Amino acid sequence: MNILIVEDDNEINQLLFELLSPHYTITQAYSGTEALRLIESDSFDCVLLDLMLPGLSGAEVIQQARLLTTSPFIIISALSDVSNRVNLLELGADDYITKPFDNREVLARVQVQLRKRSPKEVLPEVIRVNNVTYHEASRTFFCDDAPLTLTLKEQELLVFMMRAPNRVFTKATLYEQIWEDTYYGDDNTLSVHISRLRKTLADHNAKISIDTIWGLGYKLSI
Repeated sequence: MNILIVEDDNEINQLLFELLSPHYTITQAYSGTEALRLIESDSFDCVLLDLMLPGLSGAEVIQQARLLTTSPFIIISALSDVSNRVNLLELGADDYITKPFDNREVLARVQVQLRKRSPKEVLPEVIRVNNVTYHEASRTFFCDDAPLTLTLKEQELLVFMMRAPNRVFTKATLYEQIWEDTYYGDDNTLSVHISRLRKTLADHNAKISIDTIWGLGYKLSI
């Protein structure tokens, strides 16, 4: 089993390494940017993730990594308020451990997540938002029983937004995530794809819509 530890505090990173390495293969990362690069190139059975990281924050890592992997993410953070934990779980985290942590709790929670990912449990992802469904295995979208014909970028846009319905995404976030390039304020490319997606959804009587949030960006409304 391969575990990724993402923690910028050297002492805590090493503590987690020493705790887990007798049982699992461990990879260590010290920034959000490094973590996302590793997730893009390698396969991990579980990710232990701090929130306050240089480069990308822990929340940003989860948001972007959820397009790449279904691996469980366990947040380890000193931020303990309930609203913060709920927001992260809704964003895609699977569990949350508060610092300072008990070593036994970390081991137990990792083991729980790994048991959930035993071979008989690992299935291709299916995302449903109202009457629109995305099937990861075939990379297909359906509105009720009718298939949606989308370009690759339209697919990537729609599944990215379906993972977080009612969440407002800035134009920069959407452009940089889908086109993997720096956003300089020219939103014509993004606007064209959003317009085509809106038409496809409307033509199929989808019970979701992509709404413009003026001055901010877009959200998938349900």
